[in-house]
Amino acid sequence: MPEKNNNPMNIGIISSTIIVFVIWKITENYWPYMLMAVASGIIILAIFLAPKKLAGKKLLASRVVGVITFIALIVISAKGLHDKEAATKEEVMAPIYKMQNEGASLADVFTKFENQMDGIEEHDPALYAQLKPIGDKIVTDRNTKKAKIAACKADWSRCQTQEELISNFRGISQARVSCKMAAVDVAKYGTPDFPWIPFAQFYPRENSTETGKITLIDTDVKFQNGFGAMVKSEAECFYDLENERVINISIR
Repeated sequence: MPEKNNNPMNIGIISSTIIVFVIWKITENYWPYMLMAVASGIIILAIFLAPKKLAGKKLLASRVVGVITFIALIVISAKGLHDKEAATKEEVMAPIYKMQNEGASLADVFTKFENQMDGIEEHDPALYAQLKPIGDKIVTDRNTKKAKIAACKADWSRCQTQEELISNFRGISQARVSCKMAAVDVAKYGTPDFPWIPFAQFYPRENSTETGKITLIDTDVKFQNGFGAMVKSEAECFYDLENERVINISIR
Protein backbone atom coordinates (compact mmCIF):
# COMPACT_ATOMS: atom_id res chain seq x y z
CA MET A 1 0.00 0.00 0.00
CA PRO A 2 1.58 3.32 -1.08
CA GLU A 3 2.68 5.64 1.68
CA LYS A 4 0.52 8.66 2.12
CA ASN A 5 2.29 11.77 0.80
CA ASN A 6 2.08 14.76 3.10
CA ASN A 7 3.95 17.88 2.13
CA PRO A 8 4.23 19.96 5.31
CA MET A 9 5.93 22.81 3.49
CA ASN A 10 3.00 23.32 1.11
CA ILE A 11 0.47 22.98 3.93
CA GLY A 12 2.41 25.42 6.10
CA ILE A 13 2.81 28.03 3.38
CA ILE A 14 -0.84 27.90 2.35
CA SER A 15 -2.19 27.90 5.93
CA SER A 16 0.03 30.69 7.18
CA THR A 17 -0.61 32.81 4.08
CA ILE A 18 -4.38 32.51 4.40
CA ILE A 19 -4.39 33.30 8.13
CA VAL A 20 -2.02 36.26 7.74
CA PHE A 21 -4.12 37.65 4.88
CA VAL A 22 -7.38 37.38 6.85
CA ILE A 23 -5.91 39.03 9.95
CA TRP A 24 -4.23 41.69 7.82
CA LYS A 25 -7.54 42.69 6.24
CA ILE A 26 -9.44 42.66 9.52
CA THR A 27 -6.86 44.83 11.27
CA GLU A 28 -6.14 47.00 8.24
CA ASN A 29 -4.43 50.31 9.10
CA TYR A 30 -3.60 49.05 12.61
CA TRP A 31 0.09 48.34 12.22
CA PRO A 32 0.85 46.69 15.60
CA TYR A 33 -1.80 44.03 15.06
CA MET A 34 -0.83 43.58 11.43
CA LEU A 35 2.78 42.90 12.42
CA MET A 36 1.66 40.48 15.13
CA ALA A 37 -0.41 38.64 12.53
CA VAL A 38 2.64 38.28 10.31
CA ALA A 39 4.72 37.01 13.24
CA SER A 40 2.04 34.46 14.12
CA GLY A 41 1.94 33.29 10.53
CA ILE A 42 5.71 32.78 10.58
CA ILE A 43 5.38 30.67 13.73
CA ILE A 44 2.78 28.45 12.05
CA LEU A 45 5.00 28.12 9.00
CA ALA A 46 7.95 27.13 11.21
CA ILE A 47 5.88 24.39 12.86
CA PHE A 48 4.94 22.85 9.54
CA LEU A 49 8.51 23.06 8.33
CA ALA A 50 9.74 21.10 11.35
CA PRO A 51 11.19 17.62 10.73
CA LYS A 52 8.64 15.34 9.11
CA LYS A 53 8.93 12.52 11.61
CA LEU A 54 7.73 13.81 14.96
CA ALA A 55 6.54 11.46 17.66
CA GLY A 56 5.66 11.44 21.30
CA LYS A 57 6.29 14.62 23.20
CA LYS A 58 7.69 16.46 20.17
CA LEU A 59 4.52 15.84 18.14
CA LEU A 60 2.33 16.83 21.10
CA ALA A 61 4.39 19.96 21.66
CA SER A 62 4.10 21.01 18.03
CA ARG A 63 0.33 20.56 18.13
CA VAL A 64 0.03 22.52 21.37
CA VAL A 65 2.07 25.36 19.88
CA GLY A 66 -0.13 25.27 16.80
CA VAL A 67 -3.33 25.51 18.85
CA ILE A 68 -1.92 28.31 21.00
CA THR A 69 -0.83 30.19 17.90
CA PHE A 70 -4.25 29.77 16.32
CA ILE A 71 -5.95 31.07 19.49
CA ALA A 72 -3.51 33.99 19.54
CA LEU A 73 -4.52 34.85 15.98
CA ILE A 74 -8.19 34.84 16.93
CA VAL A 75 -7.49 37.15 19.89
CA ILE A 76 -5.40 39.44 17.73
CA SER A 77 -8.09 39.70 15.05
CA ALA A 78 -10.84 40.30 17.61
CA LYS A 79 -8.80 43.01 19.32
CA GLY A 80 -7.90 44.63 16.03
CA LEU A 81 -11.51 44.60 14.84
CA HIS A 82 -12.72 46.07 18.12
CA ASP A 83 -10.16 48.88 17.99
CA LYS A 84 -10.97 49.58 14.39
CA GLU A 85 -14.69 49.85 15.15
CA ALA A 86 -13.97 52.13 18.13
CA ALA A 87 -11.81 54.41 16.03
CA THR A 88 -14.44 54.51 13.28
CA LYS A 89 -17.12 55.42 15.82
CA GLU A 90 -14.91 58.16 17.22
CA GLU A 91 -14.25 59.51 13.75
CA VAL A 92 -17.95 59.56 12.83
CA MET A 93 -19.55 60.60 16.10
CA ALA A 94 -17.05 62.99 17.74
CA PRO A 95 -17.89 66.04 15.56
CA ILE A 96 -21.60 65.31 15.93
CA TYR A 97 -21.43 65.15 19.74
CA LYS A 98 -19.30 68.29 19.74
CA MET A 99 -21.93 70.14 17.72
CA GLN A 100 -24.67 68.97 20.09
CA ASN A 101 -22.65 70.07 23.12
CA GLU A 102 -22.34 73.51 21.54
CA GLY A 103 -26.14 73.81 21.55
CA ALA A 104 -26.98 72.97 17.94
CA SER A 105 -30.51 71.80 17.21
CA LEU A 106 -31.23 68.35 15.83
CA ALA A 107 -32.26 69.98 12.55
CA ASP A 108 -28.86 71.68 12.29
CA VAL A 109 -27.10 68.42 13.13
CA PHE A 110 -29.01 66.56 10.41
CA THR A 111 -28.35 69.28 7.84
CA LYS A 112 -24.61 69.18 8.48
CA PHE A 113 -24.24 65.41 8.80
CA GLU A 114 -26.98 64.21 6.46
CA ASN A 115 -24.52 62.15 4.42
CA GLN A 116 -23.40 60.27 7.56
CA MET A 117 -26.81 59.00 8.67
CA ASP A 118 -25.84 55.37 7.99
CA GLY A 119 -22.87 55.72 10.33
CA ILE A 120 -25.01 57.40 12.99
CA GLU A 121 -27.53 54.57 12.77
CA GLU A 122 -24.74 52.04 13.27
CA HIS A 123 -22.92 53.77 16.12
CA ASP A 124 -25.72 55.58 17.99
CA PRO A 125 -29.19 54.14 17.24
CA ALA A 126 -30.84 56.37 19.87
CA LEU A 127 -29.56 59.55 18.24
CA TYR A 128 -30.52 58.18 14.82
CA ALA A 129 -34.08 57.61 16.05
CA GLN A 130 -34.24 61.29 17.05
CA LEU A 131 -32.74 62.58 13.81
CA LYS A 132 -34.69 60.37 11.39
CA PRO A 133 -38.16 62.04 11.58
CA ILE A 134 -36.62 65.52 11.60
CA GLY A 135 -34.44 64.60 8.64
CA ASP A 136 -37.38 63.13 6.74
CA LYS A 137 -39.29 66.40 7.13
CA ILE A 138 -36.28 68.46 6.04
CA VAL A 139 -35.81 66.32 2.94
CA THR A 140 -39.53 66.45 2.12
CA ASP A 141 -39.63 70.23 2.48
CA ARG A 142 -36.49 70.55 0.38
CA ASN A 143 -37.92 68.40 -2.40
CA THR A 144 -41.19 70.31 -2.29
CA LYS A 145 -39.30 73.59 -2.63
CA LYS A 146 -37.29 72.23 -5.56
CA ALA A 147 -40.48 71.12 -7.27
CA LYS A 148 -42.04 74.57 -6.80
CA ILE A 149 -38.96 76.28 -8.20
CA ALA A 150 -38.96 73.95 -11.21
CA ALA A 151 -42.64 74.66 -11.84
CA CYS A 152 -42.09 78.43 -11.51
CA LYS A 153 -39.10 78.28 -13.83
CA ALA A 154 -41.21 76.76 -16.59
CA ASP A 155 -44.49 78.65 -16.03
CA TRP A 156 -44.87 82.18 -14.59
CA SER A 157 -48.38 81.39 -13.37
CA ARG A 158 -46.99 78.67 -11.09
CA CYS A 159 -44.79 81.10 -9.16
CA GLN A 160 -45.97 81.87 -5.64
CA THR A 161 -44.68 85.42 -5.22
CA GLN A 162 -43.35 88.30 -7.24
CA GLU A 163 -39.83 87.59 -5.91
CA GLU A 164 -40.04 83.96 -7.04
CA LEU A 165 -41.19 85.09 -10.46
CA ILE A 166 -38.22 87.45 -10.85
CA SER A 167 -35.69 84.96 -9.44
CA ASN A 168 -36.82 81.73 -11.07
CA PHE A 169 -38.97 82.24 -14.16
CA ARG A 170 -36.71 81.72 -17.15
CA GLY A 171 -38.76 84.11 -19.29
CA ILE A 172 -37.67 87.13 -17.21
CA SER A 173 -34.36 87.29 -19.07
CA GLN A 174 -36.19 87.58 -22.37
CA ALA A 175 -38.48 90.22 -20.87
CA ARG A 176 -35.46 92.33 -19.88
CA VAL A 177 -33.98 92.00 -23.36
CA SER A 178 -37.29 93.06 -24.94
CA CYS A 179 -37.55 96.04 -22.61
CA LYS A 180 -33.99 97.07 -23.40
CA MET A 181 -34.68 96.93 -27.13
CA ALA A 182 -37.87 98.97 -26.63
CA ALA A 183 -35.89 101.59 -24.69
CA VAL A 184 -33.36 101.83 -27.52
CA ASP A 185 -36.21 102.32 -29.99
CA VAL A 186 -37.63 105.32 -28.09
CA ALA A 187 -34.25 106.98 -27.46
CA LYS A 188 -34.03 110.28 -29.39
CA TYR A 189 -30.27 110.90 -29.27
CA GLY A 190 -28.12 107.81 -29.61
CA THR A 191 -27.99 104.52 -27.77
CA PRO A 192 -28.75 104.50 -24.04
CA ASP A 193 -26.14 103.32 -21.56
CA PHE A 194 -27.56 100.36 -19.63
CA PRO A 195 -26.23 98.73 -16.44
CA TRP A 196 -24.91 95.16 -16.50
CA ILE A 197 -28.40 93.81 -15.76
CA PRO A 198 -30.99 96.11 -17.33
CA PHE A 199 -34.48 96.49 -15.85
CA ALA A 200 -33.52 94.67 -12.65
CA GLN A 201 -36.08 96.39 -10.40
CA PHE A 202 -39.77 95.55 -10.05
CA TYR A 203 -42.82 96.26 -7.93
CA PRO A 204 -43.00 93.57 -5.19
CA ARG A 205 -46.78 93.85 -4.80
CA GLU A 206 -47.76 93.98 -8.45
CA ASN A 207 -49.18 90.43 -8.31
CA SER A 208 -48.00 89.51 -11.80
CA THR A 209 -48.56 85.78 -11.20
CA GLU A 210 -52.30 86.44 -11.47
CA THR A 211 -52.45 89.25 -14.03
CA GLY A 212 -49.77 87.98 -16.40
CA LYS A 213 -48.37 91.52 -16.65
CA ILE A 214 -45.22 92.84 -14.99
CA THR A 215 -43.52 96.20 -14.69
CA LEU A 216 -39.74 96.09 -14.96
CA ILE A 217 -37.85 99.20 -13.91
CA ASP A 218 -34.34 100.49 -14.63
CA THR A 219 -33.19 103.35 -12.43
CA ASP A 220 -29.56 103.31 -13.61
CA VAL A 221 -29.98 103.71 -17.36
CA LYS A 222 -28.53 106.83 -18.98
CA PHE A 223 -30.06 108.56 -22.00
CA GLN A 224 -28.32 111.13 -24.14
CA ASN A 225 -29.95 114.57 -24.21
CA GLY A 226 -29.99 117.16 -26.97
CA PHE A 227 -26.61 118.55 -25.85
CA GLY A 228 -24.85 115.14 -26.09
CA ALA A 229 -24.64 114.57 -22.34
CA MET A 230 -25.60 111.23 -20.83
CA VAL A 231 -28.26 111.82 -18.21
CA LYS A 232 -29.23 109.27 -15.59
CA SER A 233 -32.88 108.43 -16.14
CA GLU A 234 -35.59 105.99 -15.10
CA ALA A 235 -37.16 103.61 -17.59
CA GLU A 236 -40.33 101.70 -16.83
CA CYS A 237 -41.36 98.79 -19.03
CA PHE A 238 -44.81 97.21 -18.87
CA TYR A 239 -44.48 93.66 -20.18
CA ASP A 240 -46.99 90.94 -21.16
CA LEU A 241 -45.75 87.59 -19.80
CA GLU A 242 -48.41 85.56 -21.59
CA ASN A 243 -47.74 86.96 -25.07
CA GLU A 244 -44.06 87.79 -24.48
CA ARG A 245 -44.18 91.38 -25.68
CA VAL A 246 -43.68 94.91 -24.42
CA ILE A 247 -46.98 96.71 -23.90
CA ASN A 248 -45.56 100.10 -23.06
CA ILE A 249 -42.31 101.80 -22.08
CA SER A 250 -41.87 105.21 -20.51
CA ILE A 251 -38.70 107.24 -19.83
CA ARG A 252 -38.42 110.00 -17.28
